[in-house]
Amino acid sequence: MHENEFIAYLKESLYKKDLNKIIFSRTAASGKIREPLRKTYIFYKELIEWNKKINLTAITEPFEFIERNIIDSLMVFKILDGGFYGENNLKLLDIGSGAGLPGIILKIFNPEAALYSIESVLKKCAFQRYAARKLGFENFYCINENIYKIYELPKVNAIITRAAFNVNELFHLIDSLKMKNFEPPLNLILFLTNPKDANAVANGKYDDKSLYIDKILMYKNNNDKDKKFKQIVNFKITNK
Repeated sequence: MHENEFIAYLKESLYKKDLNKIIFSRTAASGKIREPLRKTYIFYKELIEWNKKINLTAITEPFEFIERNIIDSLMVFKILDGGFYGENNLKLLDIGSGAGLPGIILKIFNPEAALYSIESVLKKCAFQRYAARKLGFENFYCINENIYKIYELPKVNAIITRAAFNVNELFHLIDSLKMKNFEPPLNLILFLTNPKDANAVANGKYDDKSLYIDKILMYKNNNDKDKKFKQIVNFKITNK
């Protein structure tokens, strides 16, 4: 797919999901509306090229990639009020980031953000670092390590993951996050498949922290064949 066709479809998808005002609010004044769209195409093109050698994604068809990976990632802008466009710059920790989703997509559209990407597979981390150089990122760090083996995490104000954790794994993950490493109230953004999981996570028993649900976003992908709702939940984490 040519760049112009990719960008045209992406823009159409942004309008369908009412993301256009959020996405373009900062770039319109500077006349750089096309810049994040062009960089998204570069990221997709490089990912597909690397995917021929290492397994980065099962979704390679461009329209499907836009809907299920790019738009999914950008839906976070609807749920994290202020974190991306507030006075304080976003400092994001993306856990189990794989090929860089959603973190790299979010940074493309908010280049001022600091992104710490945790990925235990070295080849996937190598791709992320390559893509970051290609996209001209500053304040980007791919940490090639298992999240549970990192003694001290960077100080961030938001954590996100699209990785497939079950509820018990999420309890363990959240309990392992020591509040001394973060800036409370901390945003925790989870992509959940089971609607009941949000309440289960919020009501979990944690050693040094409390959770409550800030926002839940339910949505469907454009032209999604299975017509199932997806769910993104933003939790606030505070000290006990």
